[in-house]
Amino acid sequence: MKKSFYRITAAALMTTMLAASVVGCSKSSSGGSAATAGTETADPGIRSIEKMPCFQKAQSVLMYYSLPDELPTHNFVQKWAAVKKVYLPRVVGDELEIAIYGELVTDGKYGIEEPTAASVSPDEIDLVIVPAVALDAKGNRLGRGKGYYDRLLPQCPQAYKIGVALECQLLEELPVDPFDVPLDAVLTASNEIIITPFSQDTKAL
Repeated sequence: MKKSFYRITAAALMTTMLAASVVGCSKSSSGGSAATAGTETADPGIRSIEKMPCFQKAQSVLMYYSLPDELPTHNFVQKWAAVKKVYLPRVVGDELEIAIYGELVTDGKYGIEEPTAASVSPDEIDLVIVPAVALDAKGNRLGRGKGYYDRLLPQCPQAYKIGVALECQLLEELPVDPFDVPLDAVLTASNEIIITPFSQDTKAL
């Protein structure tokens, strides 16, 4: 199936959940509680990254500043910016620039809060934590369709790459294009961590 099908399906699912005032997904069979996106108190998937050796060793971390339909990161970013070099992306034309977290302004195009500091080279990044519309256990990622991370991730070959998403966004298999960059690990809101076949470090846990 084409990627557009998965994007439409994911968007419809998220719209249904938003209408019910619940942005998140329950674990299908374990009876676990639903993870709610958009509230900074419900971000277990993000917090569990703190226990991963790849995060503990990283000096420079590229995060994302979450939108309402993504695993929340605001508190996480604020906490770790006092300890590590935490960077956020900034949309410039058709590309993403990377800048240190600090003063933020809201981007007029997508409504994303972005850093105002000077941009840095992607090769300074040790760890990338990236959101997704959908992920699979092989490390394939589906974004929102603009290709920003598709163009950015190849510029960070040295960085360990973790994709984060809600349980309902973890699918059995996604379509892949030649330009797609596979992730090293996939993390869900229920603390499930999957080391993918493409992992640079099988001891990342």
